[in-house]
Amino acid sequence: MGKAGMKDAFSIRELEKISGGQNEVLSRLLELFQKQLEKQTSDIKGYMEAKNWGLLKQEAHKIKSLFRMLEMQAAGKIAEQLELEAGIHLQTKEWVQHIETMQAECGREIERILSELGI
Repeated sequence: MGKAGMKDAFSIRELEKISGGQNEVLSRLLELFQKQLEKQTSDIKGYMEAKNWGLLKQEAHKIKSLFRMLEMQAAGKIAEQLELEAGIHLQTKEWVQHIETMQAECGREIERILSELGI
């Protein structure tokens, strides 16, 4: 499956299809995603503190992919920046702020989606 197909397969619209139009199911999927993101960002912070560049880069790549699959482009760009900086072992003071911004962006996007769906 190409990149375009992968993006389409996991978009919010596809999640609506998977949920069978049941807003409760879609809401639960988004809730699970948000909880997983909280764990992953906590892991990222730990990797930052330990200067474990390999695991930091790997985790940033995972969440970047998730954001892009769910069409959360702004959060995906932040995750991509973290991934790139971890790849060259460039730790900046802004990393914690980037992570908080990424989480906030994700939360706003999920709220927007739920509101759009009337949930």
